[in-house]
Amino acid sequence: MMGYIRYYIKPFCFAILIFLLIFGLFKYSMTPRGYKIQSWNVVSDLENAIGNNNLGSEFYKVTKKPATIIISSIVDAGYLLSLKEGSTKYLYFPQIDNSYFAVYIDGKQIGTLGFKDKRTGHFWYQPVIFQLPDSFSNITLEISGIYEIGIDFGAYIVDSSQLPKYNVLLFLTNSLLHITIGLALTISIILYAISKNLIPEKKRSYLYLGLGSFLGSIWMFDLVGFPSLGSQTTFLLFRKIFLSSAYFGLSALITGFSNIYFEKKTNSDKFFALLTFITGLCFTIPTTSYVFKTFTNIASLILSLTAIYIFLRSFKIYSNILFGFITFFATCVVYDAVVVMFSFNLKLMSNYGIAAIFAGLAYSVVFEYKEMFVKVTLAHMKSITDELTGAYNRGVLPEITTSKNDTFVYIDLDNLKDINDIYGHDVGDEVLKLLVENIKSHLRSTDLIIRMGGDEFLVILKDCTKDKANEIFERLSLTFTINHPLHPTFSYGILTFEKSFSETLKNVDMLMYKMKESRKLEDLNDTEE
Repeated sequence: MMGYIRYYIKPFCFAILIFLLIFGLFKYSMTPRGYKIQSWNVVSDLENAIGNNNLGSEFYKVTKKPATIIISSIVDAGYLLSLKEGSTKYLYFPQIDNSYFAVYIDGKQIGTLGFKDKRTGHFWYQPVIFQLPDSFSNITLEISGIYEIGIDFGAYIVDSSQLPKYNVLLFLTNSLLHITIGLALTISIILYAISKNLIPEKKRSYLYLGLGSFLGSIWMFDLVGFPSLGSQTTFLLFRKIFLSSAYFGLSALITGFSNIYFEKKTNSDKFFALLTFITGLCFTIPTTSYVFKTFTNIASLILSLTAIYIFLRSFKIYSNILFGFITFFATCVVYDAVVVMFSFNLKLMSNYGIAAIFAGLAYSVVFEYKEMFVKVTLAHMKSITDELTGAYNRGVLPEITTSKNDTFVYIDLDNLKDINDIYGHDVGDEVLKLLVENIKSHLRSTDLIIRMGGDEFLVILKDCTKDKANEIFERLSLTFTINHPLHPTFSYGILTFEKSFSETLKNVDMLMYKMKESRKLEDLNDTEE
């Protein structure tokens, strides 16, 4: 049991540490040092979206229909005087919920977010900052929302020393968001590409994971700010696509996950895959953004339970790295579900969890694919390699590409039959291996040596002249002869590449036989003398 705990405790702690680090960065960047506006007076609320005349520093309202409010606040003049003279002042909102947003200072507009004449966008995750004039007394905000209006973490008047906090929050909620979307999309492409080379059973599993990663990236678009989404109908349609993708993606993830890492799917796997899929379908039912928002809060419980289930299932994978990624994913999703269900005033973090789980799966899959590729490569190398000598065999010939700058050398070991008959095949094999070792010692990594038959070899010298080849083999034939007690020799022909591979091979083979016949005549003349 202790060994089991030790195996998982390190990735678990690391995942929680990363979660706390991101959470801490959010807290740091959303609490700047400056003047926090404590209350807002409601100037206009025609749709009665707020329901009272005074608001605190932070507020959030879900509206049953699109609404616009105008609120204002008198700024403490004493605080403005306390700021360093000449320092630039900013109005900083860590998060606002709206489809259109405008800021007025003493009645003069200084900035907007979204389109005034088409208030169908959605901004609710990224921070917003506006530069303020040197002196002023009143801040007025016009806020429109299709189904929600709010200033979630308050509004701050800060100087330039607090801009790093804005930049950190912008990176976390904008730059990093786009990176995680790109990462999820890339992983989906990788998983799809890998699936093309697998057997049908594994191919389906990897396709499920790739689909899950793709849908996860679509899910994260719900956090992206859009100035306009056409109309209220298309706005709701896009939100349905974004949110349903989360549950369809989890359903695909559970299916692919169980198929790859377990022998067969359990009833629990089937239940959660079906539950998340049905929940995704249910997102298509709501006809208003208000009902959709209500259903999102309820469905977040299913999201949380599913993440916990995936986390518990990951204990049976016996991969501590993948377990770490899944732990981070489950922590982020459960955290977000709690935030949404109880409307806590906290930033959501599911997008980091989504990227993490699919990054973990991609790591695991790519690692497995690498091992499989190595096995296939080794099997292929074994199939084209001569077992005795270590040279290539004839199986490699279809894979060879040659050019007019290559030189062919065809070799035949002299008198191998006599060596085998007199000294035995073990000695003959020893001479063959010695021949290949000697040839390899004179070759470059780009050159090839192929065993064409019992005692015949083809050497292809890449980008080598015929003169250079002659020089190499004259030297090689001498060292080979003196490196064995029997002083064996070999005959060879050398020819620069001609019209085709087969034509060159045929002609270089004839040159080798000319040398062999010449040596036989020399031996015969020596015997007669």
